[in-house]
Amino acid sequence: MGTHTLCIGLTGGIGSGKSTAAQYFKTLGATTLSADQYARDCLRPHTSHWQWLVDTLRTNILHQDNTINRDQLRQLCIETPNLKTTLEQRLHPEILEKIQHTLQIPTQHYYLIEIPLLFETQWTLPVNRVCVVDATEAQQIQRTLKRNTWTDIQIHAFMKHQLSRTERIQASDDILDNTSTLPQLKKHVRQLHDHYIALSLPSIET
Repeated sequence: MGTHTLCIGLTGGIGSGKSTAAQYFKTLGATTLSADQYARDCLRPHTSHWQWLVDTLRTNILHQDNTINRDQLRQLCIETPNLKTTLEQRLHPEILEKIQHTLQIPTQHYYLIEIPLLFETQWTLPVNRVCVVDATEAQQIQRTLKRNTWTDIQIHAFMKHQLSRTERIQASDDILDNTSTLPQLKKHVRQLHDHYIALSLPSIET
């Protein structure tokens, strides 16, 4: 990593509000990275991974602009676990390389990596702490229904492949409560941000 080595892994279940929280952290000055965005980059049209996926599935999973239909891809991964495993084996080394490269760039405060499936896929990332964005299962489902074209059945099927709310909390170092309003989430982000700033000070002084 760069001079300041504190690195936070931000995770949570589907619809928990990870991206919103990450944006709030970024606004406060955290250097944020998104594993999901790196995955999108790896699957840009006509890249090797994109071509492999199109050739392997031999089905129309493309939008009109040739980008991957991610909702359809997620559904296929749920229905075909081997596809999910193979896709992760192909993408994760490149995603990890991109993350590690970015971590070499000095940051003013600390790094925060948004990783949707930090626990489930056993990422080997140099994170010092894991922060879980917490919401009730009912809230996760409601929020996902609002933003995606998924059905209630599809969301439940996806959630079965994720750790339970209790398991995520038990495995985390910090819990970011997102069971209330956005102003409350911002308040909780500010509190954690101040905590992470304090934790990063020894690295700044050495």
